[in-house]
Amino acid sequence: MDESAVFLVEEDPAERNAIGSVLHGHGLRVESFVAADGFLAACDGERRGCAVIGLHRPIMEGLQVQQDMSQRGILLPVIFLAEKPEPAAVVRAIKGGAVDFLSWPASADAILTSVRSAIDADARKRQEIKSRKEAISRLMQLTTRERHVMHLAIQGKSNKEIARRLGISHRTIEIHKAHIMAKTGASHLVELLEIARAAQPAQAGADNRAAPPADGAPDDDPALCLHWSPACACGEDSLDAQHRRLFDLANVLLRAALDITAGKPEFDAAFEALLSQVLDHFGHEEQLLRSRGYEDLERHSAQHRRLIAIAMRLRAHADEGKIPLGALVDFLLSELVAGHMLEEDRKFHALFSDDR
Repeated sequence: MDESAVFLVEEDPAERNAIGSVLHGHGLRVESFVAADGFLAACDGERRGCAVIGLHRPIMEGLQVQQDMSQRGILLPVIFLAEKPEPAAVVRAIKGGAVDFLSWPASADAILTSVRSAIDADARKRQEIKSRKEAISRLMQLTTRERHVMHLAIQGKSNKEIARRLGISHRTIEIHKAHIMAKTGASHLVELLEIARAAQPAQAGADNRAAPPADGAPDDDPALCLHWSPACACGEDSLDAQHRRLFDLANVLLRAALDITAGKPEFDAAFEALLSQVLDHFGHEEQLLRSRGYEDLERHSAQHRRLIAIAMRLRAHADEGKIPLGALVDFLLSELVAGHMLEEDRKFHALFSDDR
């Protein structure tokens, strides 16, 4: 659904009707909800516009909606309204990503100005995300060696300097550059630099999402980032902590793979940290499942061995500078998270249902 809307959440019918009338009267599309639960159930990351959320005491509890939106990937800018809000609540809301916090009753002009500003910010942000995704899709076709060549080339290094830095021949650099230009569609170095810059995360403070993602994630980079979701939790504290750690390390690796300022050492360190965590986690998980008498343990262990084999192959290719970034992203998103943690691991969640 492309049309922007104002998602109005207000439990008081008189206030909900008053705010809705102001917005409707100025040509804005409004979807109204009595409680946050209804809003969260009806909304998703594709909806455009902004959210106007009325808070009632205790206000601090109402701010939980920011975290709920983040966990569901809802990127809408948030405007809060409350009668005589405590300064601590305002500070927490703004730090959590709210674009405004109005005292109720607020004037029609104040509401309209804030809402229109939020909708404009949402449109700009989505265009930035779209441009970033397009740039990322081009760069993901590059191998790690090609990415390192590109990194040095857009710094203005000559072919001779790049060859010396990477320990390969001048002719090989020319071949790599030709491949880079063909894969990215760039016709000259300036255009390649623009593509590389477009693929970088937005500057801190430019993000109007409701709240940051899980710790360790690129908190200003919704275009390519793994976000922890309650759906991943099994209820066993040590496993859930390790799963969250895997998300964090995968995000560090994605950032290193896409960051034009990161060199091979940073990428190698990030890959090594993730691989080490994967090995430790799989061993710990199998030990726990064995202690709980998991009937499908052998098949699950075989899945672990398959993922480790894929990761080791990717690591070997990375050492040779031949790993396509697309293959790395596919492993992290499709194999490790979607295929294993969100599908295979769910099959044993019932074992820990009594622990929740």
